Amino acid sequence: MSHWLIQLISAGGLLAIFLTMAAESAGIPISSEIVVPLGGALASQGKLSFIGVVIAASAGNLLGSLVAYLLVRRYGEALILGPGRRVGLT
Repeated sequence: MSHWLIQLISAGGLLAIFLTMAAESAGIPISSEIVVPLGGALASQGKLSFIGVVIAASAGNLLGSLVAYLLVRRYGEALILGPGRRVGLT
C-alpha cells in the first residue's frame, strides 16, 4: 500500500499531502505515518516548503476531522455501527 502513496506524495506535493491527511482524518484508512515523514523528507531536500508541509498536513487533518464530525452528527449511530453490525460488532 505504501508504494503508491509515496509516489502520490512525491508527484502531488502539498495538495497530495493535504488530501491524504484529510482522507485519513475522515476515516479512510490511509497511513499518515507515511505521509508526514515523507513530506518532511521532501522538505529537507528542498522539493517542498517545510512550512507548507506543516500547514497542508494540519489543514488536511482539520478538514478531515470536521467532515467526520459532520457525518456522525448528521447520520449518527447508524453511520458508526451500521457497517460494524455486518462483521459482528455491536
